[in-house]
Formats: sequence, C-alpha cells, structure tokens
Amino acid sequence: MSQDLAAVAASAAREGCVGETLAAVLAAEQLGQARDPAVRAVYRIRVMRRVEGPPVEWGEPRRH
Repeated sequence: MSQDLAAVAASAAREGCVGETLAAVLAAEQLGQARDPAVRAVYRIRVMRRVEGPPVEWGEPRRH
C-alpha cells in the first residue's frame, strides 16, 4: 500500500468513525441543551440521522 493510499484510508477511517461518533455526541448534547421547540426538533433529526447507521459512503444505504 502506498503512503498516499494509506493516508487516504486513515483519513476516511477518522472521518467515518471518529468524526461521525463525535458529531453524534455533539448533536445529542445540543439537543439536551436546546429549549426552543423548533430548535429541539432540528437537533432531534440531527441525532437520529447520526445514530441510525453507517453513512452511504460505507456502501450501505441509510435507513429512513
């Protein structure tokens, strides 16, 4: 595996695993702090989208 390919693979793993996990945690925290019903509705959707499964980039369709 070339260094460039290894770097791309590492970047994809960070974004796909670590980045998505942190985004889900952040969205859940924002939902917990939001007081406005409209804002809570938006954050609730964000949380559900983050935790519903692997992103399309991983080759599996998202569940709706």
